Amino acid sequence: MPPNAQSFKKPGIPSINANPSDRPLRATEVAQVLAISTRLVWRFRSEGKLTSVQIAGATRFRQSDVERLIVSGTEGAWR
Repeated sequence: MPPNAQSFKKPGIPSINANPSDRPLRATEVAQVLAISTRLVWRFRSEGKLTSVQIAGATRFRQSDVERLIVSGTEGAWR
């Protein structure tokens, strides 16, 4: 973050980077992390196994949700 970036932060508004490890990922990035196809990423989303958010009209997946999917038992998730 540039040194003067703090001057742009408005009081009372949470920072977008409140949790830097929870960055938004594209479907292709999620596919790479999980070693699956992007088609399966979208299927996980439609089945509710993976949630997404809209950011400026683009669909993104929270890194923490992807990590949770891995930790919660990937064996059941792939079925």
